[in-house]
Amino acid sequence: MTLIPDEYEVRIGKVLHKSKEPLTRYFIGVIMVKWAIVMTIVSAGLSTAGIDNALLIGFIAGPFNVIPYVGPV
Repeated sequence: MTLIPDEYEVRIGKVLHKSKEPLTRYFIGVIMVKWAIVMTIVSAGLSTAGIDNALLIGFIAGPFNVIPYVGPV
């Protein structure tokens, strides 16, 4: 807010306040969808390869893939 001119400060504050909830919901949705897709792909691949506990490993791989550099490892 310190970079915004004084005459726009109130208007920008209102916009930021109104956009907080929709943006939060959007990003939570994106994370959940990415988690589900990665979990499904990893579980299916590991099951096809005959790995035990493929669903559990896929469930763990889902949230790890949301964090950059941790997911691929």
